[in-house]
Amino acid sequence: MLNLTHPRPDAGTSDYLDTLDARPDLLAGILHALDEHAIVAITDRGGRIVYANDKFCELSKYSRDELLGQDHRILNSGTHPRGFMRQMWSTIGHGHTWHGQFCNRAKDGSLYWVKSTIVPILGPEGRPSHYVSVRTDISAHMQQAATIERLAYYDELTGLPNRALLKLRLDEALAVARDASTSAALLCIDLDRFKEVNDSRGHSIGDSALGEVARRFRLRLDQAQTLARTGGDEFAVILPGAGRSEAEHAASELQHCLQAPVRSQGHRFSLDASIGIALFPDDGDSAEDLLRQADLAMYRAKSAGVGHCFYRKDMGAALIRQLDIAARLERALSEDRLQLHYQPLLCLRDQRLEAAEVLLRWQDPQEGWMSPAEFVAIAEARNMMPALGGWVFRRACRQLRAWRDAGLSPPLLAINLSAQQFSDPRLLSNLRAVLDDYGLPAASFELELTESSIVADPEIAVQQMNELAELGFSLAIDDFGTGYSSLSYLKRFPARKLKIDMSFVREMLVDRNDHAIVETIIAMARTLGLQTVAEGVESAEQAEALAQLGCDLAQGWHFAKALDADAFVRDWLRG
Repeated sequence: MLNLTHPRPDAGTSDYLDTLDARPDLLAGILHALDEHAIVAITDRGGRIVYANDKFCELSKYSRDELLGQDHRILNSGTHPRGFMRQMWSTIGHGHTWHGQFCNRAKDGSLYWVKSTIVPILGPEGRPSHYVSVRTDISAHMQQAATIERLAYYDELTGLPNRALLKLRLDEALAVARDASTSAALLCIDLDRFKEVNDSRGHSIGDSALGEVARRFRLRLDQAQTLARTGGDEFAVILPGAGRSEAEHAASELQHCLQAPVRSQGHRFSLDASIGIALFPDDGDSAEDLLRQADLAMYRAKSAGVGHCFYRKDMGAALIRQLDIAARLERALSEDRLQLHYQPLLCLRDQRLEAAEVLLRWQDPQEGWMSPAEFVAIAEARNMMPALGGWVFRRACRQLRAWRDAGLSPPLLAINLSAQQFSDPRLLSNLRAVLDDYGLPAASFELELTESSIVADPEIAVQQMNELAELGFSLAIDDFGTGYSSLSYLKRFPARKLKIDMSFVREMLVDRNDHAIVETIIAMARTLGLQTVAEGVESAEQAEALAQLGCDLAQGWHFAKALDADAFVRDWLRG
């Protein structure tokens, strides 16, 4: 039996110990039954500590003298809600044994967890006179559980709740809103241009930038509002009790906090956010509904470039289709199920094959041949063009290598560069690496740049185009006449060709303005020493008129549709 006659800090404690000593049979039984590693404390009816064994002192980091006579709240960590403590005291106060887990605070401020059994000792009148607490240290177990929970429910990079925890908290917020007949809002956020940061500077700098964005977002929200990172550069915010005006204010605040450039490891980036907003109960009654509707609204905000957008029922079907096409296109790209077709570019003077434009085609298992106008626009909105463009160039190099190895003499291959590709700082190194892989010179290819992609920042465009030309690529300006080029910059671009947009060619024989535009472009190109290529030539009359105006090359259905590799070899390379 342990000696319970420790030095008494005051007379009151002595009285309580005298009461305990009056029941030596009970105490002896309790203490004898305890494992030597058990952590034991005894408090009086009011919660003052009257006994603590060595293990209790060791774990709490208090000496026995510091503990005896102190209220048990000396160990309170503030972790547990008041209701938890009231329930525990109610149980033991009525003479019942309580089992549970406590988080306590040690003398040095550290927290530790114990699994505790508290047994009331009843006095002669049947009321508890003391409480014996027998504890087991479960700190390691709780730490392991916390680690598992963190991995399951929190984003490792930002420390924010992840999508799984967002879903749980959204369920809780909606349950509260239903019970109180109030509203709630969900914001889905996608960072604009973030992929460019990751692709151009690397994931380390990108991760650091994401951490800074998360920090800024957190500062704009209060504790009742959940901010989560749902993946990549996407975030979400739950706004309990918020209506339309509160949700719009929150979206504006989040966008405003990105006005200042984001700094990451010595670099500065300008980022924007596209935000979709869905409201409970107007837009849906479940977490799944709101997540879907807010995501649709976010996609509409991004494609329209409007910053933030509320969900509307009329946007659902079209956006669902766009998201579905984007997902199927990504799958087709990853599974290498896309195709290249080749459309001849002919010399108008003698119908000689001058080049072939490489065109991306996609035969979807569900819908068959997909319209390039539709899936390319979706790919641009989803920032997929660098990946698609990279695939096109690599596949074109592979095909050109195969044709040459087969003893064929393929013409110059013209490949479109999207604005997203053209702005990628790694463009040159990526192109050079693929050329090296297939042992091909850059002079085998002509890169077509849309006029709109190079007039956005002409100075950068001139530098990038000069580097491509120095590498050996031929350059052409595509869709000319639609991008409002400055002639002062046009003469500095190291391009060899201007491609006249088909919108002018199509109506040039019936619309005097279109005819004048085509004639002017051809004359201007001749003055600058550039060749002209007419796109979308569909009749012999158009071809004849273009030749008379001095246009050099043409492509279109009048000469040939885009052909797969085998058909192109059969019709144009076998002689």
